[in-house]
Amino acid sequence: MNDPLENLQAHVTNQLPLGDARSCASMCGIVGGNPSKGAKSPELWRAAYDALQLDAVYLPFDVAPSELADFVSGLRAVPNFRGMSVTVPHKESIVSCLDALDPLAERIGATNCVVREQDGRLVGYNTDAEGAVASLLRPGLEGQSPVFEDLSGLRFVLLGSGGAAKAVAHAMAQAMGAGHLCITNRHATVGRRLATRVAEENPGVEARFVEGDALGGALSEADLVVNATAVGQGGTLGTGRQVTSLEPYSALAPAQPVAVEAAPAMSETKVLAEVFRESLDDIVENRRRGMATIRQLPASAVVLDIVYRPLETVMLRHARWAGLRCIDGRAMNVLQAVEAFHTRVMNGVLQEKDQATAETYASVASAMAACW
Repeated sequence: MNDPLENLQAHVTNQLPLGDARSCASMCGIVGGNPSKGAKSPELWRAAYDALQLDAVYLPFDVAPSELADFVSGLRAVPNFRGMSVTVPHKESIVSCLDALDPLAERIGATNCVVREQDGRLVGYNTDAEGAVASLLRPGLEGQSPVFEDLSGLRFVLLGSGGAAKAVAHAMAQAMGAGHLCITNRHATVGRRLATRVAEENPGVEARFVEGDALGGALSEADLVVNATAVGQGGTLGTGRQVTSLEPYSALAPAQPVAVEAAPAMSETKVLAEVFRESLDDIVENRRRGMATIRQLPASAVVLDIVYRPLETVMLRHARWAGLRCIDGRAMNVLQAVEAFHTRVMNGVLQEKDQATAETYASVASAMAACW
């Protein structure tokens, strides 16, 4: 008889602990290009399992794009499979492998969470979106009061129009009910398209695209600014030997770092030093403009950055210097995992144990935040 887990291993490039997966009541995981090489989700979910004393395992699945459809098909045959997180590069491509999407995930066009429903269907959700809203409306990870009591009528400026920005835009517009959303992005066509779609699907929300040179007017009236771009993200970016970094930059001003030649043995520290040296004039100008821009925000404005490496990006540092309330990327990223765990993947198990409660949600959030 064919072993479903052995069949699954054929589509995964990292070695799975098949014994652990067979012996537990619930098998979950994260699928992506190579989540076994540093994804935070396994650590977060295992902390939650331990806190609630659940018999479950959470595995990283390194799956190539060409193997994704067969991998998902193989999961259907694993009897104790409950669901999984989805990370790059599969958030959009996995949609065609599923039976249905939650309405919010369908509007976004991407999913980062798959749930095996009681009838066996695989349904996609977007807890990136849910985490963004939760980080503003729920108590902070250290027990701080919620950032906002209500999002209705909010004046919101969003930086970016990519996958993460789409999730934030659609989730916030749905939660706002009525309000003002200004989107800015270096690719005007993409930004306008996102603003148009958000406005069409949320009639109470006034959504529009603003060019970079008109951003100051939108910021002067903003209650909330969210960076949903990679600007400020730590480490290096690039493919092959052409490598650069956006870490030294503020997301509130143009960034044009130099791409440098990086030999295979060159350390990230040396690459960053070379990028910094070659891009110094651009970095100085970016920061000058970023600091000038941050001063246009009202004193009551909140600044949120979804980047979590480093926790204090250049934009957040400037916002802190300006006396504004700052929310770093840890809250959204922990809470999207809490939403996936408590509200989606493990919700059936928790209901069976009468643990699908606000107290359990708080316990999961506390356990995940503690091991971040």
